[in-house]
Amino acid sequence: GYRAVLSMDALSVSITLRSRQSQDGEETHLEQRMAGTLSATRNGWQLQYREPSGEGEETCLTLEQGRALLERGGPMETRMCFQPGAVHPARYQTLYGALELSVETDYLGWELSHSGGRVMIRYRLSAQEQLLGAYTLQLRVRTVQEPPADEQK
Repeated sequence: GYRAVLSMDALSVSITLRSRQSQDGEETHLEQRMAGTLSATRNGWQLQYREPSGEGEETCLTLEQGRALLERGGPMETRMCFQPGAVHPARYQTLYGALELSVETDYLGWELSHSGGRVMIRYRLSAQEQLLGAYTLQLRVRTVQEPPADEQK
């Protein structure tokens, strides 16, 4: 199941997500900006945001103890665990059914504080031993000031 833990101390952040994928020698770059929240957890951090493209579903990235868990709800439900040195099964829901993938993480690093920071994940996806592509995700997180309550829509 998909559950989001929204703690009281979630900070409003602005996130710049840069992704790069290479598949069959073709490279694609994408940059998106979006609003989200950053919360400290017992063992790390949790980032929540909605990607501007797609169904506007909530995406949750939990970072703790050398691993990252990416979960997205909705029709394109995704659950991926990134942990260098380990291969994890991943599920990716598509319009044509669920894809069973495996995720191999080459690099995972983050530097976060209550004023923001950055996250970087480099990984490869395979389906039935076939390499689908190599991906790099970079998130830059900046805290934003909350507008006064009377200005909120």
